[in-house]
Amino acid sequence: YTKIQDAIDNASNGDTVFVFNGTYYENVVIDHRIYLVGEDRNGTIIDGSGSGDVIDIAADGVRIENFGIRNGSGVYAGVKISHRNDNSIYNCIITNNNGYYSIHLDYSNNNSIYDCIITNNNYGIRLDYSNNNSIYDCNITNNNQYGIMVYSSNNNSIYDCNITNNNYGIRLYSSSHNSIYNCIITNNNYHGIEVYHSNNNSIYDCNITNNNYGIKVYHSNNNSIYDCNITNNNYGIRLDYSNNNSIYDCNITN
Repeated sequence: YTKIQDAIDNASNGDTVFVFNGTYYENVVIDHRIYLVGEDRNGTIIDGSGSGDVIDIAADGVRIENFGIRNGSGVYAGVKISHRNDNSIYNCIITNNNGYYSIHLDYSNNNSIYDCIITNNNYGIRLDYSNNNSIYDCNITNNNQYGIMVYSSNNNSIYDCNITNNNYGIRLYSSSHNSIYNCIITNNNYHGIEVYHSNNNSIYDCNITNNNYGIKVYHSNNNSIYDCNITNNNYGIRLDYSNNNSIYDCNITN
């Protein structure tokens, strides 16, 4: 096949579609359960040509690995997962997507994003109404807005990530029972982590340095922050209109 979409359309559930190195100028829709595997993430490129979602995962149980994914635009994403579950994105470089997000999960649960480089996009990863997802071992850098935005989403885990040089590092908004741990969150312009109208979240074992606010907690209750190194920020931790939050065993210096 000369087009990835043609190979996908002719595959059956459970098949692996292997893509050789090259640049493929197309917008891909995956509407059945397959493994889409590139030869090498530096050399196997899907380029959306500045039009629409580069990859739309429209099935459950899809796995994407070893791709460069670039040039989604408008209100679209590098990878979109909407109302779909149990998918994974592994070992990809997602860059130069100037729409809203590099990866957008919408009403989607039990998905995994790991070992990815997410850089030089407008937004990094966004979760909307999406629960029990995992983001780990990712390098999320130099995005114009948020590294990770979690909105009205619960029981997600973000860990072992490097989140650097974004406008904001991580924002939890109206989201509960999420965990952020063992992350390096540094040199973000505003907040390393912002917890906004969000309750019962845990932040621990993180190195949070050289941001404007290390952590800002606003109208949020019953969150736990512990075993973190929060240093060389303009403000270490700020709590506004927030009750019953626990902060302990942290190294906090400005």
